[in-house]
Amino acid sequence: MKRDVLNKLRELYAPVAAENYERLAAEFNAIADKFAAACAVIEPERDPATMLDETVKVRGAFMDAQLLSHQLTAKSAVLQAAATLFGTRIAREEELLGLTVGSADLHRRRVYEAWNYEGGRTGRFGALVGLGARIRAAELSHFTAYRKPQPLQEKWVPRGYGHRRVIIDPEDEQHVEVPA
Repeated sequence: MKRDVLNKLRELYAPVAAENYERLAAEFNAIADKFAAACAVIEPERDPATMLDETVKVRGAFMDAQLLSHQLTAKSAVLQAAATLFGTRIAREEELLGLTVGSADLHRRRVYEAWNYEGGRTGRFGALVGLGARIRAAELSHFTAYRKPQPLQEKWVPRGYGHRRVIIDPEDEQHVEVPA
């Protein structure tokens, strides 16, 4: 019976699911645009003690950035629910990242690290904008989950009479060796 009720609810909601998602996506995008504009005025993680001599515009952007990042976090959950009701599976962090962030040309590991950043005044969204990511609600017709970066690889390379340990990031095109 539970499945029948759920199917009936989905059937009743289906005609408005796309419209509701689009409306919420537009709200999310408006907040994201304001956040990006604030971050363009000032680095949002700047030490607050340095703000005393700044202009009203800069201080306002500094304050707005923190508030807007919290609004983006709250609106992400609502957007996730709307996408799920539309029929798009958004259950894992990689799916939510793909739903809310445009990062096609950026280093996969840096984006994933920024997404998981929990510090600072503006959290993940400040870190993502700092990388150059565009905070934007995905069009559900083009939605793809964000792929986690491949694990770092350990390699021992000859050095003189011994070996040295290096870490290789498979997400880098040229496999840049990072000394361990």
